[in-house]
Amino acid sequence: MRKRILERARLRRPQRTTLHSWPFAQLGAFIAYKAKRAGAPVVYVDPAYTSQQCSKCRHTARGNRPSRAVFSCRVCGVVDHADHNASTRPTISPTVGGMYGLRGLVSGL
Repeated sequence: MRKRILERARLRRPQRTTLHSWPFAQLGAFIAYKAKRAGAPVVYVDPAYTSQQCSKCRHTARGNRPSRAVFSCRVCGVVDHADHNASTRPTISPTVGGMYGLRGLVSGL
């Protein structure tokens, strides 16, 4: 994901240097810090298959993504924008080793 962000960025040279040297783990730390100050919870979610899982029935299949922007569940028929569907995924499941991946931004920051 980071590589795609860096490829799409159109910035001046000093800004590119800053962007390339900034670790994404630091983003997670900033979000957690600001959420704690605001009293908002931070939810860590396993990012695996989030783009393929239905936010309504939790069915996961590669065929649920007919295109990059569209999500269409093969079981319950929900059609939604892919990013919106992935951001409203209701389940929280730990990854191997019990660690979680940071998912989305906390509202109210």
